Amino acid sequence: MLEILLNWLAEPKNWIPSPITTVIALLALAVANSNYRRKSGIDIAGSYRWEVDFRTDQPYIKELRLENRKDKAITIYFIFLKIGNNIYLELQNHEDNPLILKAFESYRSELDLIAGYTSKAIFVNISRALLDDSISKEIVLATGSGKFHIKKKIKHWHAREAFFQKPEVSLITPFVVAHRGTIVGNRTKYIVEIRDTHTDQVTSLLTFPNTLSELPEDVGLTILPYDLESIENLELFLLNSQKKGIFSNSSNFNIILNPHYNDPSHGIKGSHIAAKNLINFWHACFLGKIKRLFGTSNTLIVSKSKSPHQLVSKVRSLSIWLNNK
Repeated sequence: MLEILLNWLAEPKNWIPSPITTVIALLALAVANSNYRRKSGIDIAGSYRWEVDFRTDQPYIKELRLENRKDKAITIYFIFLKIGNNIYLELQNHEDNPLILKAFESYRSELDLIAGYTSKAIFVNISRALLDDSISKEIVLATGSGKFHIKKKIKHWHAREAFFQKPEVSLITPFVVAHRGTIVGNRTKYIVEIRDTHTDQVTSLLTFPNTLSELPEDVGLTILPYDLESIENLELFLLNSQKKGIFSNSSNFNIILNPHYNDPSHGIKGSHIAAKNLINFWHACFLGKIKRLFGTSNTLIVSKSKSPHQLVSKVRSLSIWLNNK
C-alpha cells in the first residue's frame, strides 16, 4: 500500500489537485469546522422576569430561562444575576445537586417568593438597583468550566407587547373553570359532588345539564327541564334516582350552583369583538393615534405608596416608586 502511494506521489501531475478533489476537501473542512464549533466552548442564552407581590415589600425574580445552544452538556452549580459591577444576586444554588443542562436543552424555573434580601447576615434593599433599567444586569453561571457571563438573551415574544403598544389590539385569553379537576363550561348550571356518607369522601362528580350517556347506570332515567329549574328540584330528582337504585344508599349529594353559568336564552356571554383585515386595522390605529394626540390628556394620579405592587404598570412602578424611595 505504501509503495502504491509513493509511486503515485512520484508523478508530478498528481501533485495538482483536481477540481472535484478540491471541492470534496473544502466540504470536509467545513463539516469538521462546524462540528468543532458546535461542540467547543459554551453558548447559553438566558432571560429572567421580575415581579412584585403584595406579600413582600421588594421585587423579586419570578422566572428564569436558560437555553443551551451547544451540542454538549453543561454542569451548573450556581446561577447569579449580576447587577451593576458590585452586586451578585443568587438566584439558584445547585451545589449539592448540580443542574445538568443537556445539549440543546431549554430550562425554565419559577423562583419562590422572597421575604427580603440579606448580605453578611444583614437585611438589604436592592429594589432601586433591580428595577432601574439604566443599571446593567446579566445572568452569570458558575459552571464546571468556570465563570460564564450570559450575553445572549432569549427573545421570548408575547402578544402583550403588541397589546401595550397599540390600544387597538385585543389580547384574549381563555377563561377555564375547573372543580376538583373537572373542567366546567359556562353552560353547566349545577355541579354535583357525590359523597360517601361513611368516609365523607367525594367519590364522583356530575354536571347538569348533561347527556344521559354520562350518568351512571341510567337505564330508564329521564331528566325533565323541571328538574333543572332549581337546586331543590335537582336534589329531589337525585333522591328519587337513588331510590330506584341508580345511586348507592350511602351516597350523599352536594349540589353547587356554577357561578359562571350563562343561560342559553341570554345568548353568548360577553361583548362582540370583530376581527379586522390589515387595511381596517391600520385605519383604526391611525384614527386612535389622532385622537390621542389631539384629545384631552388624562391626569396621571401619583400613588403615595412606596410599594411597587400597588402601581399599575412596570413603567409607572419604576418612575413613581423610585422617586418616592
